[in-house]
Amino acid sequence: MTLSFESESPIERRVLARSLETLRKHARMDMVFGGPVHHGAAAMEITDLTGVRTRSAVNLVVRSGEGLGGKALMLGRPVSVARYFSSEGITHVYDHAVRPEAIETLAALPIVVDRVPRILVYLATRTQVAWVIAGTTASPHSSGGSNATSRSKTKSAAGSRS
Repeated sequence: MTLSFESESPIERRVLARSLETLRKHARMDMVFGGPVHHGAAAMEITDLTGVRTRSAVNLVVRSGEGLGGKALMLGRPVSVARYFSSEGITHVYDHAVRPEAIETLAALPIVVDRVPRILVYLATRTQVAWVIAGTTASPHSSGGSNATSRSKTKSAAGSRS
């Protein structure tokens, strides 16, 4: 199921809405979602979702430093976790929105234009996998986007498996 919630949308918001399903299919993710970043990088709102089972994350506002997406906003770089619910590298203030979707492995990627985050995109799987995304590795033995490596089932942002 793909959900999109219209509001006064800048062009990057419209591009995001059109791109998420294509990204989900090509990257072989169970769920891809995201939305615009507000006030520099103080917060973002999840406005577009594809592959969802519920409406638990619709219009959720994620604040900088909170949860995986907030950590990505705060650091200005992609972060990922292989075991979302047992990860010690993030706060768990948004567990109420993640749990109904049965997300296991999650990555958050800020889209930065002119050094300012404009969009935050999440890639999610409902099974535990190891993957490498732009210098951050989520493996079953890592938490909070550490640089641990794993030779287990791997997904990249491009969707290849090894």
